[in-house]
Amino acid sequence: MNLFDWTLKLRGYDIAFAKAQLSQIQSIPEIDYPEYIAQKKAAIVAYHKKNTPFYDSLLNKVSSQDWNNIPVLTKADLQQPLEKRISKAYQKKSFYKGKTSG
Repeated sequence: MNLFDWTLKLRGYDIAFAKAQLSQIQSIPEIDYPEYIAQKKAAIVAYHKKNTPFYDSLLNKVSSQDWNNIPVLTKADLQQPLEKRISKAYQKKSFYKGKTSG
């Protein structure tokens, strides 16, 4: 096991599961891959619409059925309090907050 894998395992990351997922994704026939990507995009939007108030309010302004209609976030969007931007599955205390110079 290399250092990177060992570090991930130490932090509780299930490497065997991740490798199995990667193998499954790589086995998708090329012709079916666009549909797979579309399903994953829809799942991401549905999750955040349901579990993240910030994205729910953002997506109410547009049709979330088309990935291209989802607005690109701006700096102003991200300057809202963290509690409004994280999904319900996470707690503020589990985040590292740092500052950047730019």
